[in-house]
Amino acid sequence: MSIEVYLAFLVTTIVIVIVPGPTVTLIIANSLAHGTRAGLLNVAGNQAGLAVMVGVVIVGLASLI
Repeated sequence: MSIEVYLAFLVTTIVIVIVPGPTVTLIIANSLAHGTRAGLLNVAGNQAGLAVMVGVVIVGLASLI
């Protein structure tokens, strides 16, 4: 592996670890703009959406058996 490829990998890894994703950005923005209650409701909504997605994946995988 060349040094250029290694440095590109290192920079990309650091950026991914430091920069929050869209969900975290949305929660922080809404919490700052509307308060703690709105932030917690955003967290609950995101987790509910994730639970639905996991359920859909489980049903989809179960249909293969």
